[in-house]
Amino acid sequence: DSVLSCSRDMDEIHYSEFENPNFDAKELVQRYRKRVPLPQLQKLLRTHHGNTRQELVELINEKYADFVSLSSRMQGVERALKPLRAPLEESSELTKGLHAKLGGLLQKAEEAHQGLARIRSRKEALHAYIENARLLEKLRATTKSSSASDSPESKNFRDERALQESIARDLRRIHLNLASVSESSECAALLVEANAFQEDFSKRLEE
Repeated sequence: DSVLSCSRDMDEIHYSEFENPNFDAKELVQRYRKRVPLPQLQKLLRTHHGNTRQELVELINEKYADFVSLSSRMQGVERALKPLRAPLEESSELTKGLHAKLGGLLQKAEEAHQGLARIRSRKEALHAYIENARLLEKLRATTKSSSASDSPESKNFRDERALQESIARDLRRIHLNLASVSESSECAALLVEANAFQEDFSKRLEE
């Protein structure tokens, strides 16, 4: 009885139901089906459609002169814009071409930057190799000189201890300097030489 009573009272669907920007037809049908039978809902929707169409026709008839004037103005705007279409299209093509050229220049600049970075890295590696190769050669010369003067008469244990600490300190310095440029083949080879020298030096200390 409540459905019948509600269906008798409802003879139209309000326009506000269709004005929501998130309008969902399925949700509207499901909601109204709880209030009126489906045939009645179909009738209401057809009525709403007919009323809307009639109002549109009346609006066009009432504002016919405005619609015609608007159409004429739109045609005038289109005629005014037509001469601009070709230059605008040409400008668009030029912009695309410049964008492509700019992309190529940026790519070349990036490659040049990477090349400079590689050169800088190589320069730093060579500098590290030269400095540490000199230091390692100095340590070798020092140990040879120390070995030649290792007679009981000339040996000063305090001086020998200080010399050993100095050599150990310089070896740590070489390892620290070469660790940051280990990707260089020269520095890697020098690091191997330094390790071999350190092993010999350690054996000498144990004797």
